Amino acid sequence: EGVIVVIEAYFLDLDGTMHPRTSALYKAMSERIRSWFQSQLHIPNDEVDAFYADLKVRYPNPLCAIEDFKLDPRTFQDDVFGRLNATKTLHRSGRMRQVLRALKGKKFVITLATRDHALGVLNTLGVADLVNGIHPWGDSWTTTNKYDAYEGIRLQIGLPRESILVVGDSYETDLHHAHLAGYPCVLVSSAPYPGVMTIRSICNLPGLVIKEGSKT
Repeated sequence: EGVIVVIEAYFLDLDGTMHPRTSALYKAMSERIRSWFQSQLHIPNDEVDAFYADLKVRYPNPLCAIEDFKLDPRTFQDDVFGRLNATKTLHRSGRMRQVLRALKGKKFVITLATRDHALGVLNTLGVADLVNGIHPWGDSWTTTNKYDAYEGIRLQIGLPRESILVVGDSYETDLHHAHLAGYPCVLVSSAPYPGVMTIRSICNLPGLVIKEGSKT
């Protein structure tokens, strides 16, 4: 049974959503983020695990921590995403092409990563041609809140919030403010979040969408 009615556009997260958190690329990204904070803040090796665990609890995304510690977000992007190579860890996904083609409407990728990283991921998966726009941090938006990017794109494409589906693997980073503002949201996670539709994989997304909906 479908649960979403008349979706005309999709705001999609990249890492952890377009490829899962279990992927080698996601694990490499997470390790680089951890190592970057350790290096920037001179955290001893025997303290870094506890520090990073606390950091992830205290801040909804790395940009918020970077701002609080007065670090350089451009350096973060270059040192983390500039050193990842999607072609070494991902592969072309016919299934992902099927998923995106089944989602009728414009599709936009909003990410904290660099444009080059996003293009690398999408090209490696073989789906770059199915995405209408890539919106990395520092390009079309520069705040610590993805909601600002969502609203900027929404105003450009001229759609109401209720007709745009936001999809991401982190409630705090991707969905929280959008959910409160009235965007329909889907969390890609093995752990359900109260009040938000949850799927284990983005491959399950087309089954939720009613192209010409009648019921919720």
